[in-house]
Amino acid sequence: MTEIQQLAMQYFRDLTQDNRENSQKGKPLILKPMEQTKFNAWTAEQLSSLITKRRTEQMGSTKEEYMETIGLRIDECRSLIAEVKDPDNEAHLVEALTHAEWTDEGAQALVSLAQQYGAWMLIHAAALAVALDIEDGSLNF
Repeated sequence: MTEIQQLAMQYFRDLTQDNRENSQKGKPLILKPMEQTKFNAWTAEQLSSLITKRRTEQMGSTKEEYMETIGLRIDECRSLIAEVKDPDNEAHLVEALTHAEWTDEGAQALVSLAQQYGAWMLIHAAALAVALDIEDGSLNF
């Protein structure tokens, strides 16, 4: 299998997962069902065209989705912090985040980022990441 076919297969799996999630949320499907063999036969140009089209379509809803997500995350963090005995204690915050399904490394990174940069800088960093279509970043948290 060529590298572009491997990328196509991964992209197909990602789209399939996105479709499942959208279907469960009652949102429109991103990609109409198609045979996997047809998708595998696509050329790099066809795949690039599809990726560009998908990103263009997503940009319209990404801002609203991220705004909703940020609001939910703030509410979750406030609830989490309300249960922490000493929210000024970094170890207590990390422990609470790990109980909220973050890895130790991810929890430590979140606490460190919040303490070092604060909300103002991180809001701008988040806005830039959304505009650049960087969802997970290079550290893959």
